[in-house]
Amino acid sequence: MRVAFFPFYMLSTPAFEIELELMLEHKNKGDDIYVVHCKGDLPLCQNQISYHSVNLKKINCFECKFRFDQGIRLVGLPKENIFPLNNKSRFNSFPEKFNSIEELKNFTVDGSNIGLGVASTFLTTYMCDYTADCFLNHDVIINLLKTSVLIYETAIDVLNKTDADRAYILNGRFHDVWPAILACKKLGVEFLTFERGASINKYWLLKNSHILDLYYLKEDIERLWVEKNISIEEKIIIGKQWFQDKRDGVDRDWRSMTANQRRDSLPSNLDLSKRNIGIFVSSNSERVTAPDYLDHPFEDDYKVVEKILSHFEQDINYHFYVRMHPCLGVRNNQILQYEKIGQKYNNVTIIWPNMTIDSYKLLDVVETVISFGSTIGIESIFWGKPVILASRADYEDLSCYRPSSVDDLLHMLSKKLSVSDKSNAIKYGFYRSVFGEDYKYYQPKNFMSGLFLGKRLVPKYHWKNVILSCARYLNNKIKS
Repeated sequence: MRVAFFPFYMLSTPAFEIELELMLEHKNKGDDIYVVHCKGDLPLCQNQISYHSVNLKKINCFECKFRFDQGIRLVGLPKENIFPLNNKSRFNSFPEKFNSIEELKNFTVDGSNIGLGVASTFLTTYMCDYTADCFLNHDVIINLLKTSVLIYETAIDVLNKTDADRAYILNGRFHDVWPAILACKKLGVEFLTFERGASINKYWLLKNSHILDLYYLKEDIERLWVEKNISIEEKIIIGKQWFQDKRDGVDRDWRSMTANQRRDSLPSNLDLSKRNIGIFVSSNSERVTAPDYLDHPFEDDYKVVEKILSHFEQDINYHFYVRMHPCLGVRNNQILQYEKIGQKYNNVTIIWPNMTIDSYKLLDVVETVISFGSTIGIESIFWGKPVILASRADYEDLSCYRPSSVDDLLHMLSKKLSVSDKSNAIKYGFYRSVFGEDYKYYQPKNFMSGLFLGKRLVPKYHWKNVILSCARYLNNKIKS
């Protein structure tokens, strides 16, 4: 088998270590391995974006190259199997401006929607939302597009030259990995995307798919429940434990989002004599570029929330508690809209991302939960609450109420809904506990570090590394 890799996240652990794991796995099987390597040629890669407020490109490139060279040596790949990026792009017809994110998403090169990955990077990394001004950020967007096109054209050339049977690509979400998926689709090459798995000891592979493929995820939940060769009783125990761990703030596949919340704390104005409704709001940036997640009858979350508040404004029996997701720390347009909502309506209490109110205690005391797709929706089902899903989610078929319109949602809120069957929720908890493959060659120490074949892939402490550490320290000070 001939296998291609496109590692552009060398500064990210365990992303690069997962690729090394897969390279070594294929090498030990006798497969031919081909790797595309950036030598600092990309106009704007994710590593540069992470430190965009100071000029750290040369230093980041040094560390990136060091990790790549060290990793490739450990795997034992010959130099002739390493392909550099193309010297320049064949495509250079970029528009003078984009009028909207939608227009950017639909931007194509060679019939492939390159703009989708660019929009995802732009919205996620810069914590923007769908109303972001593309004109003010035009230079950033063009550099992201140039990066994407260069990777796309290189991927086409390398896949053709090597006659690759398969490619491995990180998650598929961003501008520097999405183009490699498009190249595989264009040429009919099998691809597998990878990500962290259910715990720090696992990685996740998705065949001919990616982590925002909603239908793949829903099928995978059912598949694992059926195929995992353990008893139903064991599956139930494992599934229940996932929900308990989430509630207890246990770090499993990533750091807990509720670690800073004060246990059992509730809003001071809570009146248990009212019909209290919990509304849990997610970040808009992550899914607005995923077509599957946009296929629903609702507008932006804050527009739905405002319609709910307006409808029940004169009914003193209702009060709504809007819990903003803890990751929404940046004051973008989504936060600004909720500030306006909080000032306009008296029947709502906004719980901001940095507030220590206990999300789990809140769901205990509300009558009904409205979710916009975060896992608190399926968690609420497990803890015995009816859940109205006003979006799409991988758990949408597991006992949620799914209104067909805002009017349907309002009708649901007007009556007392019965508690959902939590046995389906347990299936979800089981999936989130076991999905992925166990590492063979990488030994994680925590979420962000570990050893590959017993080696930590970091530069030794010489003057360049000292400068890197100082520059990052100053950069973080500037940001804070």
